[in-house]
Amino acid sequence: QSLGLTNLCEPRLAGQLFESVQVPSKNRGNAKDVNVLAASAFQPTAVIFVPYRAFFAFKAITSGVTCDAKPTTCWHPSFASMPFFGAAKRAQGQGHCPTDVAQSALLTLWDELRTRHAHVSVIGDVERLTAGILQGATERVLLQIPCVMESHHWSFYEGAAIHQKYRAISKEFSFV
Repeated sequence: QSLGLTNLCEPRLAGQLFESVQVPSKNRGNAKDVNVLAASAFQPTAVIFVPYRAFFAFKAITSGVTCDAKPTTCWHPSFASMPFFGAAKRAQGQGHCPTDVAQSALLTLWDELRTRHAHVSVIGDVERLTAGILQGATERVLLQIPCVMESHHWSFYEGAAIHQKYRAISKEFSFV
């Protein structure tokens, strides 16, 4: 997504940029697909856990606009003059660019961890927080999304059950 060329469910166009990760397609004739490694194919040394359902609950939280989210400075000054749409139209302040706070936090955290770790795994399903993956990780982080994941209550579909499973796992494997 950050390259503006692909969607992560079908990452075909990214392969044009990354020749080294192209493999022959299994079901598209002579075409090539991008070889994306799942966490089970390597041992991550850092793990980020954020329940994927939290993103849907959080989809309307925009920096500087909703849920008391702080404004986000544009990463390039030219972006400040671009027109905004939807909820972002309500943004106030020069040099601020409304962004999806949850996605921005995840990308920032992943980017910071990858400076110290060769393999960072982002896990969105509590059932995938297995001992096999967590044992080798020297850093385990719970990405808490504001307004959705409070310390005592997770406000999304099946949030209570997911939170309970996470708490049980975090007794054996510590998360920050």
